[in-house]
Amino acid sequence: MLKAFKSDWRPQVLTAIGLVFFMLYSFLAFTTSGPFNSPDETANYFFAGRFASETSLQFYDPANDTADGLVSPRSMRVVLGKTVPAGFIGLPILYGLVAKAFGTGIIPFLTPFLAVVAIIFFYLLVKSVFDRNIAFVSSLLAFIFPGWWYYSAKGLMPNVAFVSFLIISLYFFLRSLDSKKLSHYLLFSVFLSFSLMVRTSEFIWIAVLLLAIVLLNLKKINWRYLITAFAVFLIVFSPIFFFNQANYGSPFSLGYSLNLELENKNLIGQSLTLAEKMVLPFGFHPKTALANFYDYTFGLFPVWSGFLLFGFLFSACEDNQMRFEGRDRFRPDHAAIVMMHFHDRPQHSTEADAVAPHDNKFLFAFLIGKLQLKRLAVFCAQWKNVANFD
Repeated sequence: MLKAFKSDWRPQVLTAIGLVFFMLYSFLAFTTSGPFNSPDETANYFFAGRFASETSLQFYDPANDTADGLVSPRSMRVVLGKTVPAGFIGLPILYGLVAKAFGTGIIPFLTPFLAVVAIIFFYLLVKSVFDRNIAFVSSLLAFIFPGWWYYSAKGLMPNVAFVSFLIISLYFFLRSLDSKKLSHYLLFSVFLSFSLMVRTSEFIWIAVLLLAIVLLNLKKINWRYLITAFAVFLIVFSPIFFFNQANYGSPFSLGYSLNLELENKNLIGQSLTLAEKMVLPFGFHPKTALANFYDYTFGLFPVWSGFLLFGFLFSACEDNQMRFEGRDRFRPDHAAIVMMHFHDRPQHSTEADAVAPHDNKFLFAFLIGKLQLKRLAVFCAQWKNVANFD
C-alpha cells in the first residue's frame, strides 16, 4: 500500500482532501459540547466512556428497585437488574478501547477519522477492480456522498464505522488473493471482525458476499492462511460473546433482540433464534413492508422518487445495460427489494414511525449514489475503450 502512495499522486491528493473533510465531518464534534440529539449516539457515547473507565457496559440504577426494571433512558434497557445498551455493543467496546489510551475527548472524532481513512482504502479497492482514474473520481464523489457525509458527522452512530471497517477488510481480502501473504489474510480477518462487532446483524449478507468471492477465486485461495484468518476473526470477535453474556445472559443475544435472553435457555436454541432475527428481524409482514416502502418513497419524496423510478426504467432500457450487468451482477433496485423486509416492522412497535428520516436518507443516498457511480464507471470505461465495455 505504501508503494501505491509513492508511485501514484492520486492517493496523496485524496489524503490532502481528506484532511479538509475530516474538519468538515468533525464540525459538530468541534462546535457542540452538550448532549447528542440521537438516543443511539447518547447511549454509545455513554457506554464507550464507561468502557474506557471501568471496562463495563452496564450500570446499576437504584430507581429500578422500585420500578421493577421499567426505568431506563432511550436506547438502553434493563436486563437482570442492570441498565445495558439496547443496540450493538461493538462500537462502545472499540471506541472505549481507544479512549482508554487517548481519553474520552477523542471519541466524537473517531468516526470522522475512519470515514477519511475508508475513502483512501475505497480508492485502493476500486482501483483493483477498475483503474486509477475511475477509482480517483469515485473516491472524490464518496467524500460528498450525502449518506456518508451525514453519518460521518453523527460520530456515535455505527453506520460509517461499520462500512469503513468493511471496506478496509475487503481491500485486504482482495489483496490476499494476489499477494498470497499471511499478513493480508490476517488484516482482512481483523477488520472484518471489527465491522461485524459494530453491526452484527449484517452477518448474513456479508457471509454471502465473501462466499461468492471465495467461489470465484478457488484457485487463488491459500486455505491454510484462510483458516488461520478465520481463527483470528473468532478471537478478535470474542469480546462480543463475553459482554453479551454479561449484559443479556446469553453469548448470542443482542440489545436489539427483544427478550432473546429469555426465549431459549439452551445454546442451540438461542443461536437459532438469533439467526432468525438476523434474516427477518421484525418477522415477515409483506403488506406492512409494502406500506412502509411507499411511505419511505412516494409518500415522503414523491418528486425524487419519480426521478428514481425513471432512472431505473431508463437504465433497464439502455443498450449497454445487459453487457454491464454481466460484470456488475448487482443493481440498486435489487438492494431496494432486499431492504424492504428490514422495514416491515409491525405498526404497533415503539420504533414503527411511518417515516424515519435518518434511515430514509441513508437508503435513498445509497441507492441513488450507487446508480450514479455505476453509470460513471460505464461512461469512463467506454470513453477509454476498455475491451469489456466497447
